[in-house]
Amino acid sequence: MKINFTKKEYRLLITMIEIADWVMNSFHAQERTDTKEHRVLRNKILDHADEMGMKGCYQKNDDTYYETAEYEANSKQSEFIEEYDEESFWDQLVTRLSERDYVQKYGDEEVDFETKIRRLTEIENRYAEEVNNFGLSNIVVVHDKKSSLH
Repeated sequence: MKINFTKKEYRLLITMIEIADWVMNSFHAQERTDTKEHRVLRNKILDHADEMGMKGCYQKNDDTYYETAEYEANSKQSEFIEEYDEESFWDQLVTRLSERDYVQKYGDEEVDFETKIRRLTEIENRYAEEVNNFGLSNIVVVHDKKSSLH
């Protein structure tokens, strides 16, 4: 199979590949074996970067392409990743605090799905309003005597 891309389409594809690569690998200090095929495909596609108008965006080291610092700093994928990280942080914070509070309040009480969702949504709405209005300003960690946090 052969697929023809314009330079613009190629750049869009690279943006998507870099976002996917970030999601799969950014939190792993060691190279993951379960994403090796993804890295091979990424490098195969990046092997055409120069001819597709992206000269100077990548440097190759041991058959692996790495973004140059300048390209990474100005790339569209960085904007998408930062936006995702920001929104994901607040969403996860609200969700996890709500689930914690739900368990503290209701335990493992047997209720129908609609009741559970209604209760959880009420808690989530309170946290969402709080973080939308005040960010982290009113979020505190309460230390007990057993805690090793200082």
